[in-house]
Amino acid sequence: HIACDEYRGNDFVLILADYGKAKEEIKKIICNCLRESIHKVIEVMAPRLRSRWFGETEERLREIMEKFLKLDRAALIIYSIEALAHREDENLVGVRAELTYYLDEVREANERRGKQLRIFATATDRGSLDSAIISYFPKILPEDRGTPSSKHEQST
Repeated sequence: HIACDEYRGNDFVLILADYGKAKEEIKKIICNCLRESIHKVIEVMAPRLRSRWFGETEERLREIMEKFLKLDRAALIIYSIEALAHREDENLVGVRAELTYYLDEVREANERRGKQLRIFATATDRGSLDSAIISYFPKILPEDRGTPSSKHEQST
């Protein structure tokens, strides 16, 4: 069972899972919780945006984000976001800057212009993501429920 209230208030959701599981989870959230507020869904495979040519990855990202920002009630799903936001890849510095710029634009569109834009991103490893990018996603699934040792310490 999905607790829908927690998704209605979160514009940015990061799902830590492989592609198949993440896609299934996002589909459940959109169908069960956000059906009335989302009229269009754009799906992007982040690795397909990557280019070896200087500036081309940023241009591809920019095209998608500009298209998304023109919508009023939509969801953007970025699969394998670590392909754009890996913290150790020096070739992605410009891409990460472009991505944070557009995440700010989405936040502003929702807060100041009354849009209902949601971004779902998937990654297999939270530790590989740039911390600035992670900070945009207050809702991360699966939720960290602590390790067995921390639960034990709390009960003693």
